[in-house]
Amino acid sequence: MNMRRFVSIMLLITFIASTISGIALFLTPKGAKSTYTFLGVPRYVWNNIHVVTSFLGVIVGLIHIYLNWRALVSYFKLR
Repeated sequence: MNMRRFVSIMLLITFIASTISGIALFLTPKGAKSTYTFLGVPRYVWNNIHVVTSFLGVIVGLIHIYLNWRALVSYFKLR
């Protein structure tokens, strides 16, 4: 598997995980006790998943931009 394909798949995975964890955090009450769970997972775990996947998403997103820089620049060139 080449690097571009791997980075694109990782970006998709981190996006999906971050979105799901964000929805879970949105649906759980803010003042929820640590025993409160959503889909069987405590709120603090959803928070950890969200932070880690969002951070990885930013890193992988920057790598994605680096690997596809020429294509991105060509999209914005005036013809």
